Amino acid sequence: MDTLMIDNIRQVFARGAQISYEGAHDHPNGSGEGRVAAAQDNILHINVLRGGQPDDIAVVGQRLTVHRITPTNRYTSQAIRIENAVPGGLTVKILTSPNKIERREYLRVRCQLPFHWRQVHRDELIGYTNAPRQASETRQELDRLVRGVADPQAHTVLVAMLERLALLEDKVERVVKRMQENGFLVEDIITELSGGGMRFLTRRRIRVGDIIEAVIAPDEDEVCVQARVLRIHPPNLGRAQPSVACRFITISPRDREVLIRAAFRIQRELLRRSVV
Repeated sequence: MDTLMIDNIRQVFARGAQISYEGAHDHPNGSGEGRVAAAQDNILHINVLRGGQPDDIAVVGQRLTVHRITPTNRYTSQAIRIENAVPGGLTVKILTSPNKIERREYLRVRCQLPFHWRQVHRDELIGYTNAPRQASETRQELDRLVRGVADPQAHTVLVAMLERLALLEDKVERVVKRMQENGFLVEDIITELSGGGMRFLTRRRIRVGDIIEAVIAPDEDEVCVQARVLRIHPPNLGRAQPSVACRFITISPRDREVLIRAAFRIQRELLRRSVV
């Protein structure tokens, strides 16, 4: 294995990279997703995030395909499972240089995915719907820190901060609850999803050019995006609600990657069902 190939593997499958992998197609749990926990040359140890058990995907000595998806490209390499370097997870040896497939257009898949959205003004900041969860997580972290501080003065300061954060958390929860009661957060169904946009059905009045804030949870990961309405198709004989096509205009690289991975996962599931 030459130096250039090793360098390519190191760049694509670096430590911390989130990847997907799949084994023999006749396995019922033949795919999964994970994160590279350790990498040395062409040896990767992967912590499993979701999907089938490693032994269901490939036992030691069996081949599998490893993918890395970024907002602009998709990389694919052939690999073989080897004995785990550390307990748990999945250890593989990459056998081929990552094959780069440039994605000029994001993969778009049909789905039936519930999500929440609301119409926003153009100068509004994104993130209101995530605020209660983020405040709660911060409060929990601070609470753990307070319990571990022995210095009385520092303890007093941290307790005061914790109390103020608790008040802020309660206020944010009341604001979001009021938004929900006033109909600002609507639940509808996404029928097409990609890393660049989505299509959904709604009875809510909306116009081309409007901007919406959406909270989407395709797997265990929750993403929050802003999108601009591009097209609205009226109902037809097979659809009782208008179909709204949107393009994402505010989305973090991490959230886009979550949606891209979800689109490929949905595609794999659809292909698997079609051959059963």
